[in-house]
Formats: sequence, structure tokens, C-alpha cells
Amino acid sequence: MIKMIGKRVRRQTLVFNLLYWMALAMVEQVKDKEIRVNLINALDKMEGEIK
Repeated sequence: MIKMIGKRVRRQTLVFNLLYWMALAMVEQVKDKEIRVNLINALDKMEGEIK
């Protein structure tokens, strides 16, 4: 039972990391500093909720 949960969590974090890096790459394209800061804050909030 615990092993199954561990596998599921690991898979979710892998998917999240992929999405996170894709989002970061998109943030890099954003030239407007304020928008970039808001996006990074939103990502950090999401990361905090998942962990």
C-alpha cells in the first residue's frame, strides 16, 4: 500500500517538474519584469502546495 502511494507521488512530482521547467522557460520569454515576478511567485506557491 505505502509503495503504491510512493510511486504515485514520485510520478506526480516528475510531471510537476516537467511543467515547472516548461513554465520557467515561458517566464524567461517574458520581458516585463512585473509579470515575470508574478509568474514566479505563482509557481512557488504551487510548488509549496504540492510538497
